[in-house]
Formats: sequence, structure tokens, C-alpha cells
Amino acid sequence: MRYERKTPVPKHWQCPECGREFAHRNQYHSCGRHELAPHLRGRDARVVAIFEKLVKLLSASARGGPFRLSPARTLIGLQGRIVYGSLRLGRAWVDVSLLLPRAEPYVDARARDFKVIGTRFEHVFRFRSPRELDARAAAWFRQAYALQKRKPA
Repeated sequence: MRYERKTPVPKHWQCPECGREFAHRNQYHSCGRHELAPHLRGRDARVVAIFEKLVKLLSASARGGPFRLSPARTLIGLQGRIVYGSLRLGRAWVDVSLLLPRAEPYVDARARDFKVIGTRFEHVFRFRSPRELDARAAAWFRQAYALQKRKPA
């Protein structure tokens, strides 16, 4: 199973140890070559269904722009120009962490956590069913993708 768009992420700095690409030279990260398969192996069919629908919505939110999944040891990064979010697969759910422009938490049953990280706002949503991936969730994905395309001032 391979979940990667044909449009490549623009080449930036590549870590000489692990080969991962980043928008900034010498960006801090935990080195390692990780694959997607271990994240999905042994998961409940419902979690895999949520993951597959998420990937379709996230890919569509890129609207032909660069997008790829960047597996790490404990999560799966969402990468466009930068890593702008992540997926964590649980026993019966998938958590999606996104950098969004909204400076306060969303009032939504799926909203799980909110953090201010410097000048960015991280929102975490928990999805327990593919049906929860609705138009509102798709709008969050589009906003996060659009925000990461902007270069810092």
C-alpha cells in the first residue's frame, strides 16, 4: 500500500543520515528510516478505513500541490512545503494534529486539544469513524494546507 501523490514535495535540505527532506537546513528531527506499513499493521479495519478516507481528503486538500505522508517512529507527518500536521493511529481512532490560523479552540466534539506553539496554533481532532470526516473536517485540512504554503515573514 503506497499513499503518495505524484507531485513531489519541493526539494529543500535533505538529512544526510536518514534522507528525510525539510524546508530548513539542519532542522531538528529524530533520524530514522520509517515506513507506513508498520503504522497500519494489525490495526482494526475501522481505523484503516478512517486512515484511507483521511488520506483521500488530505490529498484533495492539496489541490494538485505537493503533498506526501512522512512516516516517523510514532506518527505520520503531513508534508507539503513543510510538515504541517500529523496522524496518530490508535486502537479505535485516528488523531489528526494540524497547524491552523484559528487562535482559539474549536467547539466541536472531535476537537481534542489546542496548543499555542510560538506564532502557530496546533489543533488536534479525534476521528472514530469515516463518517466523521465531513465537509467541516475537509475545510480544516484545506486551511492547514493553505497556511503551510505561506513563507514566514
